[in-house]
This record gives sequence, C-alpha cells and structure tokens, in this order.
Amino acid sequence: MPFLWKVCSLITYKNFFSCNQQQSSAVEVSVSLPLQSSRELNDTTTKLMHATHVYIAGFVAKKLNKELYKNCEECLKKICTKQVSKDHDLIVARDYQACTRLSLKYPTKPFHQMLHNIIVYIGEHLPSKCHFFGIGEIIIEGILRKYDLTALHCKNHDETFEKKIVKSIVKLFIDHWCAEVNRILHGKRSLQLGENDPIKQLASIWYIKHKKKKTITGKFNQV
Repeated sequence: MPFLWKVCSLITYKNFFSCNQQQSSAVEVSVSLPLQSSRELNDTTTKLMHATHVYIAGFVAKKLNKELYKNCEECLKKICTKQVSKDHDLIVARDYQACTRLSLKYPTKPFHQMLHNIIVYIGEHLPSKCHFFGIGEIIIEGILRKYDLTALHCKNHDETFEKKIVKSIVKLFIDHWCAEVNRILHGKRSLQLGENDPIKQLASIWYIKHKKKKTITGKFNQV
C-alpha cells in the first residue's frame, strides 16, 4: 500500500516554490540562506528545552504503543522506563495520576536521543524535499539507512517493524511541519528567533507581502 500524505498541502508547497523562485534562487538548499542572529540561551531556558524534548519523546512513545507496540512488554522496556528522574519533571507535572499510576510514558535516554536524531534529520531534509512526490518514503529510507533502530523494538519484531516505527514518527512531524507553515501563511504564527527553515521564511515573506492592510472605517472614507 502506497505511503499516503497530505497531498494537497505538498502540491501547494510545490506551487509555492515555483512562484517564489525570483525571491530565492537557492531555496532548495537551506544552508545557503543567511542565518538569523540568535541569543545565547541561559541555563533555565536550556533546561526547559530539554524537558520539552523529553516530554515530546514521551508523547511519541505513547503514540507508538497505541499504534504499533500494543503493550508489548519487551518493546516498551526499550523505549520507556519506570524510574522517574529530573529529566521527566515536565511529564510528571502533566501526569495528573502520577501518585497512583503512570498514565503517561516516561522515555528512556536512548529513545529520547534516537528520537532527537530522527527529528533533526527530518528538519534538515524536509525543507529541500517538501515539493517532491513520495517525500515520506524518501525521508524514511534515509533514516533507515543512517540509523540502527534495533534498540527500538524486541527480537520478536523484524526490520519491517522498524519501518513502521519510522513511518509513524515521520508522518507525525511532517503533519506538524505542514500545520506550522500554514499558520505562518495565514499570519497566525510568527517566525521564531533564529528560524532558518527556508520554507517558513518564504511563508513569512508571502504573508507580509499579501496580507490585507486594515483601514479604519469612518464616515469620511466609507465606500
């Protein structure tokens, strides 16, 4: 069965590329665009970012369990832990039943690190390939070639299971990326400090150029 994505969104991005070629002749290579200046992160911000990344890993672990692992104890031991540490502070804060049972997933450090690597890979390749058909399969195959994913499942599952894991993760973050670009296009989200994604930069340029200027309506300028 072919790998299905939000085709309409990706076709929109393909057209978006063609109509912005004059603005950026090297849009397919994200590193060719100048990076915005970024401020040095303080310790509190760095800790908060880390806690957020761990929380996201817990969310992904819960999603994978629901879709694929189906409470396989051996698999869950690979990605989740019952030993709560300071890394899980944000999850604990959101886990309202933590006093009685762990309703959320608490990711292990190896799973958190592997997920971080996969997300970074997606972020590096998605902007330059988002106008290709079959983008999901392209990114999935790249991840499978680059990383050893045997640590994400038990011995009862084979390489086809690894592809299902990556497919679920890639789809989740492509959907999120599409939503973020659409929000920028509609002026519902501004570029983050230090944002170097060329598609998000172009989306911001497009919105600023095409947004309707609000005029104050009074009795002297009514049509």
